[in-house]
Amino acid sequence: MNNKKILLVVSACALLLSSINLTGCTQNKITDENTYVSETTTLVETITETEPTSLEEYNPGEEGYFSLMDEGIVTPVRKQVFGTCWLHAGLSSLESNYLLLNSTELDITYNDVNDTALLDAILSPEKVVGGYYFGDSVTSNKSAGGSCPYIISSMSNGYMDYILTDAYFVSSNIQAIFDVSEYPSPSEPLNVRPESQNYSREDIKYIIQNYGAFTCGIHYSSVGRYHGFYAWNDPDSTEINHAVTIVGWDDTFPKEIFGVEATQDGAWLILNSFGENFGDKGYFWLSYDTIIDPECTFSVSSDYEHVLSYDAGFEEVISTGNPITTANRFHEEGLLRAIGTYFINFDETITITIYNEDFTDVIYTQEATSRFPGYHVIDFDSPIEVTDYNVAITYQEMAPVEGDTWESDNEIGDKLHYYAFSNENESFVLIDDEWYDLSLDSTRELLGIDYVTNNCCIKAVY
Repeated sequence: MNNKKILLVVSACALLLSSINLTGCTQNKITDENTYVSETTTLVETITETEPTSLEEYNPGEEGYFSLMDEGIVTPVRKQVFGTCWLHAGLSSLESNYLLLNSTELDITYNDVNDTALLDAILSPEKVVGGYYFGDSVTSNKSAGGSCPYIISSMSNGYMDYILTDAYFVSSNIQAIFDVSEYPSPSEPLNVRPESQNYSREDIKYIIQNYGAFTCGIHYSSVGRYHGFYAWNDPDSTEINHAVTIVGWDDTFPKEIFGVEATQDGAWLILNSFGENFGDKGYFWLSYDTIIDPECTFSVSSDYEHVLSYDAGFEEVISTGNPITTANRFHEEGLLRAIGTYFINFDETITITIYNEDFTDVIYTQEATSRFPGYHVIDFDSPIEVTDYNVAITYQEMAPVEGDTWESDNEIGDKLHYYAFSNENESFVLIDDEWYDLSLDSTRELLGIDYVTNNCCIKAVY
């Protein structure tokens, strides 16, 4: 058996795709106590490759295999700038979904060396309706890291000609994903959330086949080339420092191929954001043994005109028992085509009711069910002419609300802000057949909660 040495160029990384915010996948990295690697320097790691023995005839593509590329859903392989792996993972999901559902490419201004339009839209300090931003940033947004809640809270209100219509999750506790107010200090480990591992592999596969590339967090260390395949297995690490997209899988990928032999066959096909010179033209195989932090896939549409919204994002829930009904009051003449909100549970059915301005007349009602939790836009069976009206939603157990404003230190010392506010006559909750204004302290007392709710997470889509 012959062994040979190969050189692998490794970019240093750190990310946030989950509720843990890391530095961001940056090429500035402390390699030891007194040495820094510059933005244009790469780390070179030597990896031993074992020549194929009995595995040389293995080929993916048989039973238990799926690849979006084989289905013609091919998205660009980009090289990230500083800490934008989370944004590139989200973009790959957006692009693959749009191509899958519309058979055409997504025309969106994204983020690269010279163009930060989407990044700045998501993390801009100039938030009219609130949101996430680095207000006292000591570095640029490129280095700050990010998360899927950033993308959802921003793009659900629209970007260019598109609005976010769906974000499908597989976590059994998506509130933990969206509550990013308590980040660990720089000295604390950035661990995978325990509840994130309570997911179905078949759910992820279903989402990829039907809705496009799926984002997830991983612990990035190194990728080796073994038996002709770029692959890695990191079964022991519980820390997350990089965001990628899953674009396929192979249930029969041999466990012996990995440098660290796996306990089972099978691997995810991963699209990375280190450029085409990384791995197999930007792709690699990730063993099923490796712990991942599964997140979601993103969908956008250009079929709508605009969105009315009060919320900066979803960080808290309220309950009055089962079920619970909340409402937002809107004022704009036009054709109401859909609503947007967060589904908290799997297989949840909500009831949408459109009332007149003082809740005395029902204008329209419709039920909607989502197999997966997450943010979803629900089209009406028939558009509705509206001017002054209330959108009420009855949820099975809990209703999503903004939660309170906060700020926190992230890993590189930037002040991450979440800005949320509410006014009277905007959001309401139904208690004992009476509507109460959520902006009032007296309503929170009736709900028996000691935290600020701010607005309901209900959007009107025209």
